[in-house]
Amino acid sequence: MTLDKRKLKSALYLTDGGVYDNLGLERIWNRYVTVLVSDAGAPFRMTTGTLGFRFNQITRAMRAVSIVTEQTRALRKRWLIKEMESGQVRGTYWGIKTHIRDYELEKHGLEPPILDDNPLTRSLSLIRTRLNHFTDEEQERLINWGYALTDAGMRRHVVEKGIKPGKLPYPD
Repeated sequence: MTLDKRKLKSALYLTDGGVYDNLGLERIWNRYVTVLVSDAGAPFRMTTGTLGFRFNQITRAMRAVSIVTEQTRALRKRWLIKEMESGQVRGTYWGIKTHIRDYELEKHGLEPPILDDNPLTRSLSLIRTRLNHFTDEEQERLINWGYALTDAGMRRHVVEKGIKPGKLPYPD
């Protein structure tokens, strides 16, 4: 059987870089003094779906891929955090499941975060990460939470002490 290259080239399927390097570290590692990592990857969850635990071969294969992907993400994240904690890399990490209180800003003599952990911010960690349309309200909440996490991470680990907290893009 010969390969029909025209048919192969007739359709193009794309995915984002997160399939290979979900934190975007590969291209920048050992090239920059400061590394800022924003991880919006969906948290790994066990779901039963509508069929309960009765899996067919396709869902089993998809589950196996999900487990391997999550292991890779977890390994890269542990490696990054270890490098930052040891001082080999300067920077900060924040993720969709980060608790802002974990930055312990006030304990380190810094002003409190511009947002605090609450039921709404916890619900954002469960929001879908598929590439489909978000409502304006979802976008604004995600943007505000991203700004708040970035602000806390930067003030705790990157910028000089005494920098004032930022302001939310959507204060209402």
